[in-house]
Amino acid sequence: MPMSPAGGGPASEMVPSLAGQPISNFGTQVTASATPNTYGSYAEIIETAADWYGFYMVCTAMNHGGAQANTLITLGKDESGGTSYSDWITDILTGPAGDANQPHSSGVWFYFPLFVPSGTAIAAKRACQRASDTGRIRLYGQSKPDYPETWWLGGKVETVGANTADSGGVDVVPGTTSEGSWTSIGTTSNDWRFVQVGIGQKDSITSGAQYELDLSYGTTGGDRILGTPVYFHFGISEEVHKLPHVMGFYADIPSGSTIYARAQTSSTATDELDVAVYGVY
Repeated sequence: MPMSPAGGGPASEMVPSLAGQPISNFGTQVTASATPNTYGSYAEIIETAADWYGFYMVCTAMNHGGAQANTLITLGKDESGGTSYSDWITDILTGPAGDANQPHSSGVWFYFPLFVPSGTAIAAKRACQRASDTGRIRLYGQSKPDYPETWWLGGKVETVGANTADSGGVDVVPGTTSEGSWTSIGTTSNDWRFVQVGIGQKDSITSGAQYELDLSYGTTGGDRILGTPVYFHFGISEEVHKLPHVMGFYADIPSGSTIYARAQTSSTATDELDVAVYGVY
């Protein structure tokens, strides 16, 4: 899991949003609007019973074979535990997140180092290329770590590159036998300490290819490369899988920096890849 740069020690417990026996694609169902590329209503995922020191989000069952289902998720919260959710982390690009019950499948995972006070109701809403489409979301909260004073947590998240017009992000053309070109995703308006990436795809037919994505920031692509490549794959049922070991990068990125992405694929046919990034500050 991502750790504080200062090494705050392991959290003592992971708190899931669902209890009981695991089942295929378990999670809270979140339904998109009857109007494509428009957000539906919030569905509550959990009310926290203790303070969270960061959390994971897992998205599954959002793909449909032979159909476009690119997706944005917005998380909302009500710290009083009610249902008056305010938008919190906006336009998270999950793509058509795949089922988690197939070999080598994981769905799409995210990690956000944010403090969430006890008693907070967290909900999610979905925008999708398909009308009234359903998907599932679950959350895992980290309990208080052994040394919380050394555990860095942010207060807010800035979204760069999301496109609400098509429930996607910025198009990035992957290379095949060599890296693709650096593509600008957008420019930061705040000083970031942690970077997360969203992966989408808009094709109705995908090749089942493996991908690696590089992120960088600066005045031109490749100025300063962030972390290790982000590994993900597009399945043959038009789904995205972003593996749980790719959870983001701690980095000091100043306001006004341009974020770039480039990709490379194992396939000779390139699927329609799009990208958005999220900075915790």
